[in-house]
Amino acid sequence: DIKNDLNKNIDVIKTKLEDLEKNWNASIAKIDSCIRKDVYFDREIRKRNIIIHGLEEEGNSKYFELERQVLKFIRNKIKVDIKEEEIDFLRRIGKKIEDKIRPILVGITTFRKKIMILKNKRYLKDTDVYITEDFSPEVLTKRKELRGQMMEERKNGKFAILVYDKLIVRDEKESTGKRRRRASSDTPKRGKANKVEAEKSKVKKLKEKVTPSSAAKDISTFFRERTNSESSTSSVYSNRNSANEGK
Repeated sequence: DIKNDLNKNIDVIKTKLEDLEKNWNASIAKIDSCIRKDVYFDREIRKRNIIIHGLEEEGNSKYFELERQVLKFIRNKIKVDIKEEEIDFLRRIGKKIEDKIRPILVGITTFRKKIMILKNKRYLKDTDVYITEDFSPEVLTKRKELRGQMMEERKNGKFAILVYDKLIVRDEKESTGKRRRRASSDTPKRGKANKVEAEKSKVKKLKEKVTPSSAAKDISTFFRERTNSESSTSSVYSNRNSANEGK
C-alpha cells in the first residue's frame, strides 16, 4: 500500500511538473514575441529619423530657431530642397554643457526625403558636421563591434558595408560583375520589346489595309481577271480547232 501511494504521489508530481513546464514554455514564447514586437516598433519609430552632429548651437535653441537653422543647413549644405512641413520634429539631445555641441535629432515625414539627405551627406566630407541614422543603443553596440571587421574586409579587397546591424561582405569582382550583368541584361529586353512592337505595328498596318470594302474589291478583281483569262484561253483553242478543220 505504501508503495502504491508513493507511486501515485510521484505521478501527481510528474503531472504538475509537466504542466509547469508547459506554462513556462508558453510564457517564454510570449516574452519573445513581445521583445520582437518592441524591436520592430522601435525600428519603425526611428526609421525616418536622422541625427546631425557638430552643428553649432545658436541662441537659446528654441524650436523655431532650431528649425530655421536645420532647414538652412539641409538646403545650403546638403543641397536637398526641404519644406517646413517635411520636418516632423527636432530637438537637441542631452543636457546643455559649455563648450560642447549637442547633436540634433530630426524626424523627417517621408523616408524618401531621409534617403535623399543621407545620399548627399558627402557634401560634408571636409567639415566638422556629419549625419548619422537614429539607431537604438543595442544596434549601435552591434555596429561598433562589426566596424573593425568591416574595415579589415575592405583592406583585403572585399566589398563590405554595414546594413542596420548586419555586415554584408562580397568579393569586389563579384559585385562589379553583378552591376555589369544588371546593366547589360536590360539591352536584350529592350531589343526584344522593340521587335515585338515592330511586329505589332506591321499587323496593325495590314489590318488597316484589309477593310471589308477592299477585300470585296480584291475578290471581284480576282474573279474578273480569271474569267477574262479563261475566255481568252478558250478562244485560242477554238481558233486552233477551226484551223485544223480547214486543213
